[in-house]
Amino acid sequence: MLPSPAPSADSIPPTRSRWIGRGVTGLRVLPAALVAYGIFILIVGAAHAWRGGDVDMGQRLREYSLFRRGVYPCHALETDPGGLRTYSVYPPYAFPLFALFFEPDGGVQGRVMIESLSVASLMVIGLYAWRRFKPTSGTAVAAVAATLSAAIAGNGNAFALGQFSILCMGLIAQAMILLKQGRPVAAGICWALAMIKPQIALCFAPLFLINANIRGLVCGMGVLGILSLAACEWTEVPLRAVVDHWFFRSSLSVNGDAGVPRAVAAWTGLSQRHIVGLGLVAIAGVALGVRRRLAKIGDVDLLPLAGLFAVIGALAFYHRHYDYIMLWPTLLAAFAVADRRRDRASLAMAAVMFLSLVIPERWLKDMPYQLLIRSVVWGATGVWAFFVSLPKPTPGPPGFETPRQSSSSSAGPTAHSG
Repeated sequence: MLPSPAPSADSIPPTRSRWIGRGVTGLRVLPAALVAYGIFILIVGAAHAWRGGDVDMGQRLREYSLFRRGVYPCHALETDPGGLRTYSVYPPYAFPLFALFFEPDGGVQGRVMIESLSVASLMVIGLYAWRRFKPTSGTAVAAVAATLSAAIAGNGNAFALGQFSILCMGLIAQAMILLKQGRPVAAGICWALAMIKPQIALCFAPLFLINANIRGLVCGMGVLGILSLAACEWTEVPLRAVVDHWFFRSSLSVNGDAGVPRAVAAWTGLSQRHIVGLGLVAIAGVALGVRRRLAKIGDVDLLPLAGLFAVIGALAFYHRHYDYIMLWPTLLAAFAVADRRRDRASLAMAAVMFLSLVIPERWLKDMPYQLLIRSVVWGATGVWAFFVSLPKPTPGPPGFETPRQSSSSSAGPTAHSG
């Protein structure tokens, strides 16, 4: 009697989740709880903004009003400031982009645009997660993955202050979707628009070095160059002076809670400019090393790679709590590993990463060493999720040459290309 053939992968229902048993009920309830929490913090943040508390957006409006009159909104660069005391921390290419938010109706339009585009960005991030997890892990897991980013506590602060942080990461998610679809030029344009906050988007530039997508990065840098030239021409400030200011004269120092660089500068005595420079070197070095490591892999999984670079960017550049939406790739990469492996260590790593992002900042700010603890959590999670997600070549028989391995053909959601 012949043995029964083993069931093929095609015979397994695609909606069957790896999270089996008692956890399935929790997975069905969790997305609703995450969405409810996310809506709550956004409502609280929006209420603060509409009471006039969105001071950051108000500052951007003042900068754009100066730029609209042909005045570069930084007194260090204006040859005849005429009493101008505005010192914008935004690069020149950002000022033409402000027109998308403030023309023609000013502050109310800006507030509506930032909030509506931020909600749309959370939906894009959720769509990316849903498409990634649904084919391999089923509806329940995909629903959790799609709603994780909505619960990041800093989202409410971004609404309250009128920040572009969520919008930037929505554009990064869209760029990753476009790279998956083989459209690097369109992805490069999305990345260029996300560079309205360079301390967030810059760390994701290495994604274009994978799978021969460099032309997308070139296109994005071209867009930024054209916008910068237009801003300098409009304000009659030489581009050379702007470059000199940003690269040689500006201290890049920020006050208040500005994340790891300021703390490291205080501990070591180094300037924040040096800390940022070391961060850029770290991103370039890791990018080149990863590119060499992944050179023989045909279809590289972008999610754990984005999670790794997100952590480097979060630790190397100045950020406040409203920017921590930038760590959604790290959180999602950890969740993907936990879904694939289902061991206690992986679940614990994903859970700790989740808690580090969803607990409100005001609950953590007085906790001793909270910045150090969270930095260790983020760094360890990003590195761990990346290395355990690397595809492992399958050894063949003697004399057999192993073909190029595609990460999308490996088992588990971490192998599903991002």
